[in-house]
Amino acid sequence: MEVLVDYDNLESAEPSLARAGLFTLFSQLVAVVGPRRNTVPERCRIRLYGGWYEKENITRKAERLIADIDRTFPMLMVWVKPTKENPDEKNKCLTQVEMAYSLEAHPGRHLFRTIRARSIDTRIECDTDYFDACQEKWCPMREVAEFLEKQKCPMDDCTVSQTDVLWKREQKLIDTMITSDLIFLASKGWPCIDLV
Repeated sequence: MEVLVDYDNLESAEPSLARAGLFTLFSQLVAVVGPRRNTVPERCRIRLYGGWYEKENITRKAERLIADIDRTFPMLMVWVKPTKENPDEKNKCLTQVEMAYSLEAHPGRHLFRTIRARSIDTRIECDTDYFDACQEKWCPMREVAEFLEKQKCPMDDCTVSQTDVLWKREQKLIDTMITSDLIFLASKGWPCIDLV
């Protein structure tokens, strides 16, 4: 069985589960996927997709996941698959986890630059009604609000703009990698592919 996991999206949707570690995360996955299967697979390979590289440098998140994978996997995971004859039947599945650094069709070609920093060029608004409740006359949040409203530093001589100092990280290539791998695995006749 193949399980393709968009880890960045999963992490943002279920941050507490992601913080608990890969064993807890995949135990939950097995609890959800297991009962849908007619048979329990003997082997399960889980590929984690995400922004693992900023330029050619591996990210801290990727380093933490690699350490967690090395510490925990491969392992036998228990799948509860009750039947009428045996309501407590359990099966074991050898589970391996790997980072998706390349496409299934080209496993030797490492893909870098899967995360990028992008300036926040949209307007960010503040609810300034809260400042009336602040006890500090010179609350620094007022300047932050003014900075965001004007999209530049409130000081007359300063040329710093919002796009100079505010940015966010976002993944790229990941959806394309997952789609490519789904097509490739299906074309090779893999009978069981799950996407998380």
